Amino acid sequence: MSGLGIHGIGVVSPVGLSHRATCAALRAGIARITEFAGYTVPGHFGDPVDPLGGRIPLEWMTGGPPLEVWPGHESAGIQPPLPEARWIPDGSERLATLASLVLAEALGACGTPRPPPSWALLLALADGEPHLPIEAVARHLGWNPAIVEVVPGGRIAALAAVHRAGALISGGQVQAVVVLAVDSLIRPAALRLRDAAGRLRHERHPKAPHVGEGAAALVVAPGGTCRILASSLADEPTAGTDQPNQASGLTNALRTAQLAALLDHRPLCIGDLDGDRYRATEWAMAQMRTVGALTHGEAYDWTSADLIGDTGAASGAIHLAWAADALARGYAPEPRALVWGASDLQPRACVILGA
Repeated sequence: MSGLGIHGIGVVSPVGLSHRATCAALRAGIARITEFAGYTVPGHFGDPVDPLGGRIPLEWMTGGPPLEVWPGHESAGIQPPLPEARWIPDGSERLATLASLVLAEALGACGTPRPPPSWALLLALADGEPHLPIEAVARHLGWNPAIVEVVPGGRIAALAAVHRAGALISGGQVQAVVVLAVDSLIRPAALRLRDAAGRLRHERHPKAPHVGEGAAALVVAPGGTCRILASSLADEPTAGTDQPNQASGLTNALRTAQLAALLDHRPLCIGDLDGDRYRATEWAMAQMRTVGALTHGEAYDWTSADLIGDTGAASGAIHLAWAADALARGYAPEPRALVWGASDLQPRACVILGA
């Protein structure tokens, strides 16, 4: 990854409709976990209620939510329904909307609203995500990428895409790569899957993580003030089996990147911990063996899931954007930032940034 860096960045999240707004909110610890509609969960005494999660307020991109009056409900003592903007549809249309917003912001931020065809587009998505018409989004901006690839993997997808970007650029296939990550775990189809697995937060599963949604785009190219020092991928062999997770995959990913980046101080660590005990135990073991074993520096761990919910395939890119902003603006407690991710399946990934 020598000589590569992150240039333009675009982000939309439940706490911000731009890169800077999102990072400022995350830095301040601002949470936005609200009700949304389209799927119901058990409430008190088993009554169906709307779930809670991190919803992006897209209505503010078009002037704000309309004023809705329900005089009949009030006079009858009936709770009014949630506003129309809080009804989340299935399908990929919402993902395409989020993708177009962050793509335009990232390209505009690096001064190339219409990139040359010599740039590539890597789309980081959840495993099994239906085809997203991202090429149509790119063409809407007047861009016809030389290479368009889908990188699956859920939470590690964006980190894996950055790793792939390094190979494409160093191999001379393209001049720059746009990594575009988007996911929405608050769509009904995603909620049904999580609920069936006991991983959706409600009265019957009060310790399950909150769900969320988000999108981020990163322009990876030679140079830049935020350098990509190292990236690595590994697999956790016990994932999906009944064997105990010994964190060998995440340990290997962290150790490989740590050695490549020549870390001698503990970096700022940003990961996709979401309150799940399995994932927290895995991170604790891997961290203790790798960055935790470094003798210099304090231990700093940041995460966004407690503020905006689990953003799935978007989490890695959002965390890279947050790390890059913290390094560039000087509020990172260390001059190096390590961003890690663990898929629901076997893949594990790590990217290390430097100012």
